[in-house]
Amino acid sequence: MNRVDRLKTLIAEQFEGSQKEFAKAIKKSPSQISHWLNGVRAIGDGVAAQIETALDLPRGWMDGKESRGDVYVADTAEPRPGFIRIELMNKPAVAGSSEDDQTDLEPLKMIDVSEDWARKKFGKAIRKIRLFWAKGDSMEPTISDGDLLFVNVSKNYYDGEGIYVISSNVGGFRVKRLEVLLTGELSIISDNPKYKPQIISEDNQDIVRIDGSVVARWTLDFM
Repeated sequence: MNRVDRLKTLIAEQFEGSQKEFAKAIKKSPSQISHWLNGVRAIGDGVAAQIETALDLPRGWMDGKESRGDVYVADTAEPRPGFIRIELMNKPAVAGSSEDDQTDLEPLKMIDVSEDWARKKFGKAIRKIRLFWAKGDSMEPTISDGDLLFVNVSKNYYDGEGIYVISSNVGGFRVKRLEVLLTGELSIISDNPKYKPQIISEDNQDIVRIDGSVVARWTLDFM
């Protein structure tokens, strides 16, 4: 089953088929639920994580608890059989205030991940994926402090509402949800309601640089 199928099953089994009650439980509008179910809007990784958190479901439930395989810090000249190598960058993507760090972005180390998992998730974009560590709490519950973010660096432009890694001439990298408003203004949103959106006028949007689109995240659970 895909995410839409699992969402339909969830609503049918836990909310007696009521989209209204489901919307109330996850604090979304009924119209947004309808859009997901009818394919008008995709159920992205962030939305899936929000549903799992709101309903106390296991991480990955919306994907059928799909196994992502193991992950290794590269310690050999070539990736292990069945694995593909992705660069982990030397800067965190800060979920909070930007860090004043003017040093260049460059690979810190190489990470080996399951090739089968990566190709299913990213397809032809696999060579454009870079890894960032998330730092801070402003994107909770979608992204947690310490999450590993998979970022498509070829999507260095606004491609609709979504989560992006951004930077500015102040320095540092931030992970935020971006939305262009009907007024043409850019809203920089923290999913954590403790933090207010930052609104950038249309004339000043050149101060914001989009460095990539967040396409997946891994949460590491420490014992």
